[in-house]
Amino acid sequence: MPEQYSWRSRLSEGFTIVLSILAAFALDSWWHNYTVARDVGSGIRAVAEELVEVERHLELRIAAYDQSIEYLSQALGLIESVDQGQIVQVPDKLMAGALYTPTIDPPTGAINAFLDSGLLSGVANRDLRHRIGELPSRFEDGADDEMSALSFVDNNVRPTLERSLSSTDFSAVLKQMPHYWALFRDSTPWAEPSISVSVAATPELHNAIASRLQMMKFARVEVEDFRRVVVSTVAMTGY
Repeated sequence: MPEQYSWRSRLSEGFTIVLSILAAFALDSWWHNYTVARDVGSGIRAVAEELVEVERHLELRIAAYDQSIEYLSQALGLIESVDQGQIVQVPDKLMAGALYTPTIDPPTGAINAFLDSGLLSGVANRDLRHRIGELPSRFEDGADDEMSALSFVDNNVRPTLERSLSSTDFSAVLKQMPHYWALFRDSTPWAEPSISVSVAATPELHNAIASRLQMMKFARVEVEDFRRVVVSTVAMTGY
């Protein structure tokens, strides 16, 4: 009888030990899953909050494009209203739109931190996971477009304007640039009085202004498309 009791006792103790080990593993797994889900949720919330700020930056950029497109369209219309080579009077504020290159420096700290943490794989929604994962390439594409626009302005538009205007009139155009910078920063537009400058309506100037106008229209479409992606991504997070 003692031997039977000893055998059963050992079996019971062994079974208890196995159950304890399995319970510990289960508890550890549950805790791991809980902390991952918690960290993923916190990370998604931080990304959503940052994307709301990114949207604000994009809206400012769109507003700056709209203003520049409006001014450049007016300037181009005045240039096209006279014969080639003739002098036409154009408000300096309109000509300044050709030199302005809207740029943004949106916050990306939370997005980069979330991607660097390796928590992206824990996002259950596949579409949201893909959206967040592609954000860095979206930002890089935008930065590349900005650099291309800046290069075109520096190497084509600005030299053309300098050749088409007197030094005094070109200086007047440059004085209007803070108007655009203020507009982009969502502050009071620059109040520099606008004057008319004498512009030689050459084919070179026409092509430079027309090309810059088309670039701005295309860029505005791209930025608006990105803004829609940002808005829909925030909606997908549920925050």
